[in-house]
Amino acid sequence: MAQSEPIRILYIEDDPGLARLVQKRLGRVGYTVDIASDGEEGIAKYHADSYDVVFVDQSLPVYEGLEVLRILGSQGPLPPTIMITGTGDERVAVEAMKLGAGDYIVKDVGGGYLELLPSVIEKVLDQRRAAEEKQRTEETLQESEERLRQFFENEPEYCYMVSTEGIILDVNTAALTVLGYKKDELVGKAMETFFAPESLPKLKRLIVQWKKTGSFKEQEIRILTKEGTRRTVMLSTGAVRNKDGTILYGVAVQRDITEHERIKETLQKTEEHLRIIGEGVSDGFIYVDRNGIVLFCNERMKDIIADPHPEGKPISAFYDEENQKILAQNLNARWEGKGTVYEIVLTDKVGRRHNLLVSGTPYRDKRGAIQGAFGIYHDVTDEREAAKVLSGYKEALKDSFFGTTEALSKVIEDRDPYTSGHSTGVAGLAEAIARIMGFSEDEITGIYIAGVLHDIGKMAVPVEILVKPGRLNGMEISLIQMHPQAGYEILKGIDFPWPVAQATLQHHERMNGSGYPHGLKGDEIIPEARILAVADVMDAMTHHRPYRPAFSLQEAVAEIKKERGRLHDPQVVDACLEVLGGEQPFVISEYSTNSTSPHFRSRSKNSSALPTTTMVRASGRR
Repeated sequence: MAQSEPIRILYIEDDPGLARLVQKRLGRVGYTVDIASDGEEGIAKYHADSYDVVFVDQSLPVYEGLEVLRILGSQGPLPPTIMITGTGDERVAVEAMKLGAGDYIVKDVGGGYLELLPSVIEKVLDQRRAAEEKQRTEETLQESEERLRQFFENEPEYCYMVSTEGIILDVNTAALTVLGYKKDELVGKAMETFFAPESLPKLKRLIVQWKKTGSFKEQEIRILTKEGTRRTVMLSTGAVRNKDGTILYGVAVQRDITEHERIKETLQKTEEHLRIIGEGVSDGFIYVDRNGIVLFCNERMKDIIADPHPEGKPISAFYDEENQKILAQNLNARWEGKGTVYEIVLTDKVGRRHNLLVSGTPYRDKRGAIQGAFGIYHDVTDEREAAKVLSGYKEALKDSFFGTTEALSKVIEDRDPYTSGHSTGVAGLAEAIARIMGFSEDEITGIYIAGVLHDIGKMAVPVEILVKPGRLNGMEISLIQMHPQAGYEILKGIDFPWPVAQATLQHHERMNGSGYPHGLKGDEIIPEARILAVADVMDAMTHHRPYRPAFSLQEAVAEIKKERGRLHDPQVVDACLEVLGGEQPFVISEYSTNSTSPHFRSRSKNSSALPTTTMVRASGRR
């Protein structure tokens, strides 16, 4: 076996001539040999250097060979060691092996044993390498078993080890927590113990399949908790086999989709809600696929284009060549994931021209892929044609657009049942904070509107991410963090008299630069966004989310106090605490049964609050 360095040997022998002969012979075959003439010198050299092999003669001055082995062995594991004995000293050889020697050689009178030394050296080195390899293998196996045990116990999915007879061998903590059992109540019991009666026939069929194939994947089935509550899970199994392929036991994993099923039902209702709003809003509403083909069009839009059946037709067919370019430019922005607000002229089937203010947004499927786009069309033809009402046009357009946008914001919130009403709650608290801080009534109006619209960019975030109950992965976090920029793209084209788009863009920035999307810090963040940041955090903390329970009001207050000056503007935090402390009367916006604390709006006669939230009066409530 090739070595990067020569094998180093310590040869302890009191016969100097014999020792030099051994040194010369072994040197010729590539070994490096150091000599010690007695037991004491041998022990000293052993400690002073590092050797791959040690030869010890039994008949030594000072310390005999066996005593040398005892001394060296008492101080740690010996390297490969060979005992040299005289003829008839088999007892010494046996004792040496007990003390850790790997082999022994009987010293014959003619010196023939010297020819055996290289093969004996290789033998003991092979023994040591085999022992070390065995130890590494055992350590690797132990580490692997420990990793498996840690994974099994800490896996958030429900995991079981099951015998080929369907008997539970082990069950992890996650399963025990949800099922309400102790481990000894399930181990040794049949799998059927915690399955719902209606699922038992399917379970038996799956067990038969498992015994034949060793696995099955993602089978929907119902289980029962100890208290009798049903939960829906996706069941998958695999098999651990021995060398001949025989199944030793199975590993079953259950992914709980109970909450997912409930949310899916809620989302179906939300889709219907979207359809109803699309029909009920005063503006046109249209949805097209990636090819620009109209898939849905509300009655108002059908009136605008004077076509009762536009579905299945390309949207470009309703525009002349000049306006088709405007349409194409904005649809391309949609396929890049951007929302835009633009003006375009549409010619209907009877030749009438309509000036339309359009707000367009991409639509993403469950995987986050863009599948189409929807747009809201506000007909501004009369305003454009009637110069005498031009001065009032901007306000009318703004009011109409705000109403539609607020309705859309509500629909987007309804995509996530856990955050319904969040925007109006943030708006109300932000308004109260701004008033405490001495902002003008006009500025407060802008802050309230920014609060209502701050999360409109979540239209660009897949529903599955918004309602996901577990930890988000890196890609999902990146998609979530796109929503301020998406909101800004939707709002920047609207001629607000306040920095609504900029506040929306910056409401997740933090004073120390740790926020997103641009990592702004300190005075780089506009005051309106600093107010929204605190109101947004307070509202979010005090309401239930799928990935955590609601904070109490006291916990939320402690949290923003802790981050005062680091993440949040100290003046904004102080004003928020004054609002929460009941220093002035306020009104509670009551929108969530999961709330642990009220959300606040001022009772000032000059309040800019839009009349869109159910309100109840209170005074000084904490």
